[in-house]
Amino acid sequence: MTGCSSQPIDDQTSAAGQKELPKDVISVTRPLIGGQLYDEASFEGTTLTSFESSQELQILDTSDVIFTKVRVLKEEKEYTGFIPKAILPE
Repeated sequence: MTGCSSQPIDDQTSAAGQKELPKDVISVTRPLIGGQLYDEASFEGTTLTSFESSQELQILDTSDVIFTKVRVLKEEKEYTGFIPKAILPE
């Protein structure tokens, strides 16, 4: 017999107990190296924050040839910006 529950599942948590990704997130990954999060898809952009290789990144958009739009959660603050695709695993 499998266990069933009549309790509602929180919209942020799946039935398996894993936290669901926000609807705008394509995937989650960690960078190969630390780097800078820029406010635009350019190395000339303003640095919003830095991140380490252990930092989890939420991938939001991969349509740019050189940059990927990501969300970084750091010190209980959320940053959204761009990082070079070259530092992400394939």
